[in-house]
Parts: sequence; C-alpha cells; structure tokens
Amino acid sequence: MTNPLIQAIKEVEPFYVDDTIPQGKNRIYCHQFESWIELIELGKRLLCFYIGQTDADRGWKVVGEYLIRFADGDYSKCPDKPKLYGFWDVHPDITDNEIREIMRKYGFAKNPYGGSPEMVVSTRVKDLETALFLIGQEIQKLNDYYYNFEKKFGYSPSIERKKAKNREEDVFRIPQRSAVYDMCEQLKNLARDAIIYVPKDAYGRFCDYLANEGFTNIYTEKDYEYFYGCKELMGDKFEEIHLITEEEFFDMKKKFDVIIGNYPYGNAGQLAIDFLGKSSETLKDDGMILQIVPISLRKSASQNKIIKYNPYLKCVSDKDCAPGTFPIGIHAAIQEWRLGDTPKQKISITTSHSDFDFLDYTNVVNGTRRVDLVIIRSGNAGRMIRSEFEKYLPKKGDSLDHFFIGAKDETVVEKLVSLEQTLTEIGKNTNGRNHVSKGEIVEEYQKQTQSGSGVFD
Repeated sequence: MTNPLIQAIKEVEPFYVDDTIPQGKNRIYCHQFESWIELIELGKRLLCFYIGQTDADRGWKVVGEYLIRFADGDYSKCPDKPKLYGFWDVHPDITDNEIREIMRKYGFAKNPYGGSPEMVVSTRVKDLETALFLIGQEIQKLNDYYYNFEKKFGYSPSIERKKAKNREEDVFRIPQRSAVYDMCEQLKNLARDAIIYVPKDAYGRFCDYLANEGFTNIYTEKDYEYFYGCKELMGDKFEEIHLITEEEFFDMKKKFDVIIGNYPYGNAGQLAIDFLGKSSETLKDDGMILQIVPISLRKSASQNKIIKYNPYLKCVSDKDCAPGTFPIGIHAAIQEWRLGDTPKQKISITTSHSDFDFLDYTNVVNGTRRVDLVIIRSGNAGRMIRSEFEKYLPKKGDSLDHFFIGAKDETVVEKLVSLEQTLTEIGKNTNGRNHVSKGEIVEEYQKQTQSGSGVFD
C-alpha cells in the first residue's frame, strides 16, 4: 500500500515509518505484547495479536519496532511493550471492525482470553508470517473496493450505509450499487439484444445499469413496491423497459437469456428455492440465472429441494457477497445457475454413524448412556463442550436443545472435536440463527475419517 520508494526502504529497514502519511484513521496496525509472543512461541497460546486503528491524539506512535502508547515511553505501570508486526495504510473510512469481519473466513475470531476486543485469535493459521500475508491480502481487497467505489459513485460505502439508516427495513436488503455493477459486469460480452429479466428491481438499480450498457430487451416486475423512483432515475431510458407482472414472467416458457438480480427472499430460504425452481422453466437452454441468494442454499437439504424442482439446474459459481454489499450485516452469496445436459442426483444425507450415537432425552437424563461430548445445535452452532454437560440439559419434558454424543472411545471424541471450526463455519450458512444438523456432523466426520463405515469396523 506504500509507494515503490517507501517499499524499497522497508526492504532494508522493515520498521521505517513514512511520516508523510498521517498516523490516524487511515492506518491499520498489527502488534502483540512481548510476553504473549513468548507464550505463543512456546505453544502455550494460540496465535493471537492485536489489529486495528490507533488514534494519534491518544498518544500512540511508532518508535523503532514498537508501537508506543505512552508519549514518554514510561512503561513502569505497564512494563510490557507492544511489538509492531506491521501496518497498512488504507482508505480513511475503513474501520477495524470491517477488517476483523473479513478475517473470520480464515478462522480469526475475537479474543477469548479477556481484555481488549481488538485482539484476534486463529485456530487455523499457525504462524505469524502466513497470518500477515492473509491479512494484508484481505486489507488490499477491501482498500481497493473502497477507492473504486468512491471513484465510481463519488462517495464511500460507509456514506451509503449512513444514508440507509433512515430508510424502511426492507430497503436494508437492497444491494449497494457497487454489487449491482460487479454482477452486471459479468454480462459485458452478452449480445445487447439478449432478453433479460430483473425480478423485483428495487429503485431500478439493475435496470438502470443494464440500459446504460445498451441492453434493449430488459424486463422487470411493474408491481414491486420498491420499484418507485426508477422512472426518475432512468429518464427517457425508462420507456425502453418491459414492465410485466410476476405471474406473466413465470408463464414465459424458455424466454430469457439471463435472470439477474436480488429477489427479496428475506429470511425465507424456501422462497429463494421456489424462485430458482420456477425461474428455470423460463430460461433458455443456454441461459443463466445470476442471483444474490441466502447462504442456506449451500446446505445439502436446500440443494435437494432445488433438484426436486429441476434436476438439470446446476450451480456453476458460488461466492460470498463482498463486504458492504448491504447496509446492514446480511450474509448472502452470489450464485450462477445453468441448465446442464444430465440430471443431478439427489444428495444422500446420513444422520447416523457407527462410531458415535446422538443420544435421546431418556439416555441423557436417566444416565443410561455416557455422554462424551455436547455439540451446540444453534446460536454458537458447532461449538464443542467436553465437560459439565448438565448445564446444557433441558427442563423436564422439553426436547434436547443440543446434540449429546456418546462415542465408542476417546479417539472418536478427538476426531469430532477437530471438526469444531468446520462445523462453526457450516453453521453460519443460515439466514437466521446459526444452526448445524445431524446430517452435517456425520458428513464432515465421514470426510475426516475418509470412510463411512467407522474407524472400529
């Protein structure tokens, strides 16, 4: 993120500070106390470090290889100095919370040890060099996104989010124009007379972009509540848009080359499944569906429902929405679907394994089976509990809120525990409260053991 000259200097002097750049809101620091570094190196702590912004007004400054909090350098009351690992100069509107948010996909999480919330820990990344590389990579992506967005629209994504605070709740689900731009860019090589449908285009953002790119056969739903304002936005080009009802769209068999947009599914994953299934009937054989969808569609159960609708409909691309796609923290994905030549087979979902049992209420409460492990079903889904199981017992007569596991031996327990991070990530593939299922636990265990028959057979 520095210029070539500064970069060349840093190759010789890694902790050189470019004083021409203000050390304030546009600098992200990575550091850790020396005593903790020693514990990490000894294997007594997971890899952890502090990452975030500092405020020069609070007395922070870089001195050599240290990030000094006290202007006079007096650490008599706090003798442990924070050693500087590195820093990145970024767009001034980027927050350290955004940095930590995008780091989660690499297994970085907020500090479990107590103290500062700026500290992050990783259960996946084991060494600092790899951690710094991954963090730098993500910061660069986020920084580029901010500057490109600002160049295109004249303001940063943070301003867009602030503007959205006073809007209706449903409007929070409208993707930012940067996401619309990136999705529509995937159609740049498409013939300009291609027939395109945009479902429920809030504020006409997709229609406006496509019309300005020269597409001449654009359809959208005329009765959608949040379509108002599109005419003012598009001017004369609005007259070129074909306005139809949703019922008319679903009646158009084999009509469309592209179906693109953000159907307002809310928290109802089934709604997105229904839309994909019905939309596939209106798609030309070589057409595509490019939609923002709930991440729950990644689950095997959701995939099977889509297969039931149309076994020839296949997901060919699946990626997380970029940070800042929505004004609020909505987790969604952008998926591309096409019609294949061969039918997709239903995914087999197994809810049992010979290495362990999911204990029922009677087993647990009456103590007829030993409990070896508790796996949290929802909320902190995927978290493993290895002791004090009675804290997780339901009230008398209630069903079990979590999975109580009885394993064949300690080897199985350890294998299940090793899946904690994986199951935690799977648990996030929901539109509401995080959740994992029996089938997902068994599936990941089978992958780990490379056999569905069990390690004791």
